[in-house]
Amino acid sequence: MAGDEFGSTGKETIYPSSYDSNGLSLYYKDEAVGRSLNCSRLTRSRPLRIGGVNDLQLVDINQGLDWYHVDPPTYALKNYIRTVYGKDQTPSYIFDDHNHAIFAWYEARAEGRVCDGAFLFRVDEHSDGRKSVLSFSPRPSLKDVAELAKALDFDDFNSLPQQQGLVGEICWVSPWHHTGIQNEPETQGTIGYYMVTLGDILDKILTERLPREKVIVDIDLDYLDHVDEIEAIKLLKEIMEMSGVNTISLSPGCTDPFLGMERVKKIFNLKE
Repeated sequence: MAGDEFGSTGKETIYPSSYDSNGLSLYYKDEAVGRSLNCSRLTRSRPLRIGGVNDLQLVDINQGLDWYHVDPPTYALKNYIRTVYGKDQTPSYIFDDHNHAIFAWYEARAEGRVCDGAFLFRVDEHSDGRKSVLSFSPRPSLKDVAELAKALDFDDFNSLPQQQGLVGEICWVSPWHHTGIQNEPETQGTIGYYMVTLGDILDKILTERLPREKVIVDIDLDYLDHVDEIEAIKLLKEIMEMSGVNTISLSPGCTDPFLGMERVKKIFNLKE
């Protein structure tokens, strides 16, 4: 159960300070559809709450509302969920669009679960390596991070935490990269990163004895459309056990969100 992460006094569950007494994020509590600040793509955000994988629900954000301008597919999560993973109950967040993941990383830092200079291990069909023209203050509050995360695009969110020093080295696991470590240098418009395999990530964590505070695991489920799903999920589960925070994105615009829900349940060992 996700609630096992949190202490309790009698019948009262004690949540982190950035959540209210009902487990709802103080900074992610509204439903919204808007335009990103960088290139005017459509964006959506949903309330973030503490719960379990079984609390995930997909909703049609056009149904009954005058939001005809929202490009299909129109599915979004009813709520974003913060839960826990593995024997060490690592905070793990599930979003629909990928840009919201940076809020989880900054919240994990605020709680002392990850530290500056953390390795970001990205598992994704796409590099999401475009540099953002937006910027944070030197030490942003969680409120500031939430507001900016909601306004970012799904392919430019990685550059800001790297520029600020929360993220150090970025390693991208692409379904099209099968062997060896390949350096992709920074350019004027894109961040630098290393292309690696899931096996390379395990080797790095184990051989360098990386503490979990130095490990962020970020998964876009569209990756699984192009690989052996059973084998990939097996490796992902091992890697997620070693991290300080995990983020998972369904990416409804890139892959079937209903299939994504099934995959999340497989990762968390839940029956269909």
